[in-house]
Amino acid sequence: SEVLDRCEAWRDLGWNRGRTGQDYVTVSRRPMFVRFLKFLGVELTTAPHKIIPKRIFKCSEPVVREFLRGLFDGDGSAATRQGVVCLTSTSYKLIKQVRMLLFNYGIHTYLETKSPGTTTFLREFGKITTHETKESYNLVVSSNFTHLFYDLIGFGLDRKQRSEERRVGKECRSRWSPYH
Repeated sequence: SEVLDRCEAWRDLGWNRGRTGQDYVTVSRRPMFVRFLKFLGVELTTAPHKIIPKRIFKCSEPVVREFLRGLFDGDGSAATRQGVVCLTSTSYKLIKQVRMLLFNYGIHTYLETKSPGTTTFLREFGKITTHETKESYNLVVSSNFTHLFYDLIGFGLDRKQRSEERRVGKECRSRWSPYH
């Protein structure tokens, strides 16, 4: 909302505030969407070169939290049994930036590197597809800090957020953050 409020063309973008107070953008024209992304500082680049826009680092804590939540909704995972929260990317710089932002919340992480190789998928109707993979990085939230991640960042997607609720129940946990 803070970033969207500063965008003069927000009406053309289809900026809306939902019943729950959550902001969302509906884009109807591609050139306008590209201008919006440029306004935010998003560069058109390939996956290994993605970075967090500089503008995000200057935003308030709620905006940074929502940005991280969206990033983890898209490229993150939550494993119920192991209690693992992970973000995967082929951009080393993006992973390092996310690691720094999470550390600002007191959330400790570690980095795993996955070597290039081949991946095979079983598609619909028994079709098998194989493709080459690039080197990628997994930013894993340390097990002692997953509760803090769920409390302070969490997932916007219910199926990922429920992963934690199923694993540990709905107990009260710390809400500490250096932003407060």
